[in-house]
Amino acid sequence: DTERGLRADQGRRKKIEQLARALEAKNPTSAPLRSPLMNGRWALQYTSALEVLGKGRPTFMRPKGAIFQTVDIFALQVKNEESFEPLPFLKFTSTSTQDLEAQTESRAAVRPKDYRVAGIKVGAPPK
Repeated sequence: DTERGLRADQGRRKKIEQLARALEAKNPTSAPLRSPLMNGRWALQYTSALEVLGKGRPTFMRPKGAIFQTVDIFALQVKNEESFEPLPFLKFTSTSTQDLEAQTESRAAVRPKDYRVAGIKVGAPPK
């Protein structure tokens, strides 16, 4: 188990990323950024963006349980959700919303919009 990429060594990471690119190349959907098939709530299985998994943070501040991303292709937005349990009796959810800006029919730039931690909303810093 790679713990969603957190414990993958460089060789394993490279192999997983090669497999992901090969799978992406076989996608029969010609314009994924316009396809309703992209919409939905997806569970993160692997990422090369280790900061998403809390790398560099103390263990108690790393996400616990599933990490989800909700994609709304028509609104061009994604929402990420993760839960934290810094103490056995304290659990809270963190969300972040990003706007998508299409670069091609299958690639988008991601622009942070806002964050919520334990229900407190904070706007993303201006770029």
